[in-house]
Amino acid sequence: MLKKKQSGFTLIELMIVVVVIGVLAAIAYPAYRDTVLKSRRSDAQAALSTCAGALERSFTVSNAYDSSVCSTTSPEGYYGISVDLGDITPGTGACDLDGTSNNDCFTITATAGTKGGQDDDTDCATLTLDNTGLKSGTNTFCWNN
Repeated sequence: MLKKKQSGFTLIELMIVVVVIGVLAAIAYPAYRDTVLKSRRSDAQAALSTCAGALERSFTVSNAYDSSVCSTTSPEGYYGISVDLGDITPGTGACDLDGTSNNDCFTITATAGTKGGQDDDTDCATLTLDNTGLKSGTNTFCWNN
């Protein structure tokens, strides 16, 4: 009588495969997560640009910025949007956000929210845009996607 040779995987071979997959996942997931957080910064950038355009249109109509033309969240909801209005200081041209009688300058800030864990993006927790077009953020690279 001929004995059939059994084929298959041993438990040791299966455990080695599981360990290899676990190591690859442990390396790949943080890189994937960073890429997702970085890609969502474009949501804040779009919201800031849209809000700045709306503010400029309101200034054209009434010679003053009106913060009510801006949404309080970004289009995808990953960032909260706030608008600070101020007055241009004569002589320096700086925007004084303390007094808001003329509303002739603004700074818009996008702050990372909790949706999708975007608040884990500590490198770029905030992005700002002002009436001069100056883009800034938590770090200098936040606007470079």
